[in-house]
Amino acid sequence: MGVSGAVRAITRLPGVRLVAVENGRGEPAAEQGRRPGHRFCRLHGKGSTMPRSSESPDRAAGEGRPPMDTDASPRDRDASLSASLPSVGAVALGGAAGAGARYGVERLWPAGGGDLPWATFGVNVGGCAVMGVVVVLLMEVWTVSPLVRPFLSTGFLGGFTTLSAYAADTERLARLGEPEAALLYCAATLAAALAAVALASSLTRRIASALRAGARA
Repeated sequence: MGVSGAVRAITRLPGVRLVAVENGRGEPAAEQGRRPGHRFCRLHGKGSTMPRSSESPDRAAGEGRPPMDTDASPRDRDASLSASLPSVGAVALGGAAGAGARYGVERLWPAGGGDLPWATFGVNVGGCAVMGVVVVLLMEVWTVSPLVRPFLSTGFLGGFTTLSAYAADTERLARLGEPEAALLYCAATLAAALAAVALASSLTRRIASALRAGARA
């Protein structure tokens, strides 16, 4: 069955109407000969999700979908980018400071051979503990500049802690014939980091609540 035969078979279905579309406008198939130059046809029937003949395809396609970044005008996108530049700068400065601090710790506490990388373990666990304190203070206790949080959390602590070195150290231990040490280091870092952020945030929240209660009294 060719295309024309398939179209004829579909048009025999109940509730289906063939519409010729030209420049986003629809007209009944009987009018095709009166308006030459139509480019394609659409089917309209009950339950059809295709655009109505009185609507342009672009307009109908845009209805019912959430807005996207590409829907913003170039002026709005430029304004949004300009507004985010201070936060980007704060993250960059904090990340540079955090990465430099981690490098200093690793230089002072190097790991060699099959030794456990205690420096990486310490910066990851310590960084998670500080993150718990920072999040509680900046989100629940203090009112600070909007640039402080990206500088400290995303920037400094993001640069200070390291997932890549954690993974590389685990692989190094396993490759050097220390699978037990590699497994212990991998599990201990994860457990200690989660415990550190939970305990630090809980303790900070309790201290802040006690200080507020004392201030009211």
